[in-house]
Amino acid sequence: GKPGALWQARLRDGRHDLPPYYHAFTGYWRDYGKEHPEYFAMRKDGKRLPPGAPSDRDDPAVYAGNMGRAISMCVSCEGLVDRVVENWRKDGEGPFINICENDAVGQNRCWCPACSALDEPQPPEAHPLRFGWFADRYVRFGNRVLEKARRIRPDVRVIYYGYNASEIAPRREKVAKGSILGLVPIFFTPERMAKYIGDWKAAGADLFFYRPNRHHYFKSAAIPLGNEEYFFNLFKQVAAANPIGFDYDATGKTDVMAYFRDYVIYKGMQDPTKDFAHWEGHYCQAFGAAKDDVRDYFRLWRGVWKAKLESKVAVWTKENPDFGRPFSTHLPDFYKLADVDRGIAVLERGLARPGLTANHRALVCELREAQDETRLLVRAATEKTDAAAKVLVDWRAARGKDLVPFGESYYDDFTGVVAYIRKSRPELLSKLPKHVMFYAERREKEAKKGR
Repeated sequence: GKPGALWQARLRDGRHDLPPYYHAFTGYWRDYGKEHPEYFAMRKDGKRLPPGAPSDRDDPAVYAGNMGRAISMCVSCEGLVDRVVENWRKDGEGPFINICENDAVGQNRCWCPACSALDEPQPPEAHPLRFGWFADRYVRFGNRVLEKARRIRPDVRVIYYGYNASEIAPRREKVAKGSILGLVPIFFTPERMAKYIGDWKAAGADLFFYRPNRHHYFKSAAIPLGNEEYFFNLFKQVAAANPIGFDYDATGKTDVMAYFRDYVIYKGMQDPTKDFAHWEGHYCQAFGAAKDDVRDYFRLWRGVWKAKLESKVAVWTKENPDFGRPFSTHLPDFYKLADVDRGIAVLERGLARPGLTANHRALVCELREAQDETRLLVRAATEKTDAAAKVLVDWRAARGKDLVPFGESYYDDFTGVVAYIRKSRPELLSKLPKHVMFYAERREKEAKKGR
């Protein structure tokens, strides 16, 4: 099968004892948008329409495609509570009711007077650009759904998120017994995690699962970040708070630089009594005679992380959780070709070990090839020349790899590869994913506005 699926199977990754949770209202606009606009968030302009939708409710584009998948709900609406309970009854009155809000940021919350009256003022720890302090309205909504449903089935539970608009725990409302919270943090320091979970537990969230959105913000691509122990310790911190489960989103992809990090966390779930050093040795055994060399390779990059980057997590993510942007755009300040060459030397030492089987050699070679790409990427980011970009593009093309991975186009073309292709290799433009030109054109528009 596919390498990602095989990796998931080996880590026992799957759905175990899973209550139904996901963005619960993605189909509501399609089903109820015309007849029951009162179910949906009022925009700042006073219209109950999806963000970005035309202002004319009769415009067919308002209801086309996925227009309403990310619309917020009007959680003060009693009719919405009744609709949720009615749909649950039609579905068989099961043990759970999923009311996880759509994937909508706080700026797109419902602005109607009734919902706004349920909010508490912005707390001092909240950044004004991240509107995440509206949990009181959502907790009240969850409590009302639970109250009505329990008249029908006393043991029913509701499930919803502490995420996006409801990230910061409520300060007035208390989470009713029988609720399950999906805590979806976007900031990843021990201090912020302790406050985040502690505040939700103080508000009554005694049943919660942990669903970090880490993969959105700590992209590694061809760069070994060395943060395996950092995130393992964060996992242990959350595990000590007694969650009922974990949902590590977007694992199982063929990112060789992330395998070790995911491995130690997944194994830690299976046996939380073991420390990081145990699982580090456990992982490196897979490389046979080169196990000590692979261990030293990862420790080299862990040393770079601890010396140069770990202290940056709190600084760079204080206002925006996307660690990947400042990391990528400042890459030459932290990653030197000498570091990469030391990593290459360690892996070459491993490949020279006697007794290395063909399977073990293939695993070491996978890391070794990734380190070659790391070197070319660091060089391109450092030199910012067409010559360096050309070597990186040609290397990727020869191996059938993405010429421009998502992170490089999203993070302002920090390697210069996009600019090089557009200027010198236009025949390759048709082979690039749509996101590449989307972000390139967006950067150009923003640059023009700034003039």
